[in-house]
Formats: sequence, C-alpha cells, structure tokens
Amino acid sequence: SGNWATRATGAVEDMAAPGVVDDHSFIRSRRTEHRVRAENLAFDLDVWYPPLRNHTYETHFLPLTLAEARAVIEFHDCTWRRAISSGALSFESVVALDALQQRIQVLLESHPDTFHFGAFLRLCGRSPKDGEPLNRQTPLSMYRQQLHAMTPAEVHACKSPGNARLVAIGRATPGWLRLTSSAEAMNLLLTSERVYADMVDWLRFGEPEQLAFRAFDPEMCQELEFRVFVSKNQVTAICQYDHYTYYPRLNNMKGQVQERILQAWQCVHDLVGEESYVVDFFYSPTKDKATLIELSPFLEVAGQ
Repeated sequence: SGNWATRATGAVEDMAAPGVVDDHSFIRSRRTEHRVRAENLAFDLDVWYPPLRNHTYETHFLPLTLAEARAVIEFHDCTWRRAISSGALSFESVVALDALQQRIQVLLESHPDTFHFGAFLRLCGRSPKDGEPLNRQTPLSMYRQQLHAMTPAEVHACKSPGNARLVAIGRATPGWLRLTSSAEAMNLLLTSERVYADMVDWLRFGEPEQLAFRAFDPEMCQELEFRVFVSKNQVTAICQYDHYTYYPRLNNMKGQVQERILQAWQCVHDLVGEESYVVDFFYSPTKDKATLIELSPFLEVAGQ
C-alpha cells in the first residue's frame, strides 16, 4: 500500500505539527480557502486545458471519488491534525486510499511517452507543492547540487550568499516534485494542507475535485517561470513568478524572454475567453520558447 499506510498506523509523531490544530482557527482559515477555491473555479486546469492543450503540457486527469476525498481528510485528521485520538485510519479509508494508489499507478503506466521524464501532480486549482516528498532527502540533495554547480562569478553576481542560496532553491524547484510512481503521488497528497483544505471544501460546498498528471519538463525551474498580468485584453505587466529572489542571468535575457512570452500570449489570448486574467509561462532557453503553465483570475489570489 506504499509509505502512506505505514505512516497512518504508526508514525503520527513523525508527521504531525507541534500541538493540536484548533478547530475554530481552522474554520476561519477554511472560509478563506473556500473563497480562493471558488474564485479560481473558472480558471481551473480542467476548464482551460481543452481549448489550450496545444499550448501547454500534456495532461491526464483522474477524477476523485467522495470515498477517496473522505479518506484523504481522515488521513490528515489521524496525523498532523491529531483530530482522531486513536491515530488509526478506518478500514474503509485504507481500502479507498489503496484503490486510489492503484488507479494512479495504472494511469502513469498507461502513458509512458507523456511521462517519459516523470509527472507533475496537481489538483485542478493548485498543486500540492506544500506536501512532503517520499524521499525527504531529495529537496536538500537537489538544492546542494545546484548550489555547488554555481561558479564563483555566479555567486558574486548574486550580491549576497543568502541570495545565492535562494537562486539554488529556485533552480531545484519544482524538480523535487517530479514523480514517477504512485507512492510518490500519495505522499504528496497525504501531506499537503492544500489538498486537505480542498477536500474539505468539496465535501462542504460541492464542486468535485480531480487529480491532474502533467508531463514533466526537465528544464522547468522557478528561475524561468514568469507571471503575466492581462487587463482588458492588454498585457500590463510581466514579472518573475519567484519574486523573492534576484536572478542575475535574467538581466541579459530580459528582451528575449519578453518577446517569446508576448508571442506565446498572442497565440493563447483568444482561446482563454476572458479579457482580464493572469497567466504563467515557462521560458526554455534551449528551445527559445515560452510555454503556458497555468491561468488564474485577475484577483488578489494571483498576487495583484
């Protein structure tokens, strides 16, 4: 049944955050989460993917069942939330999660060409990037690899040792989220508070959820992700997706990146069906091409 089963039956202390989650505070948070999810529904991946599939990464969907959603919630309640004193999953939830893992494995194995470099997992509205990878050493290992690969000149251009470390993190992300097995997928799903909140929202307010497995681009990194703001059919701003980090090499790439992003945007704009929205692109230096990643509403949730 994979790593999740072991954790559900014995490793509660290992996963849980310190202290007991206060239900009242979570309900307040959940209201905010519901607003975010509701505002984003028209821009969910399963909505825009059909008309824009030729401009983005190939994606295969796996609808979730209510039993699976309940099982995900119960798993979180058994672990980090500590809402179930016994710390043990019900038999029904074990069966549901085991079946989900098997369905995921079948999907991954059914599309070997799509997932040749692995898959990126997300829900329709957002990804479980706050989840924990099956191998906890992977993020640290990839970060160290990127940091050690930087030349002295690159480190100097970063202006500070701290920013150099942030650059290394940006280059390692989202590589550590790449998955090749159902066990890796389950670990992200069952340790992501985002997933938990969206499952709770589904059961309380409706609007079913499904998993989306996207072809993973081995070049993908936060350093080369950009957010584009579109207002009344005009691009009004382009910024780094990771706005916390200064990436020195982008200075010399600015003109080329902007040109390719605008070219890509012109190809997708009429297919979006909205006059104002936010769109994320990844720029590939080797292909000299910008590829659509996702869409968001032109609202606070997207960072305006």
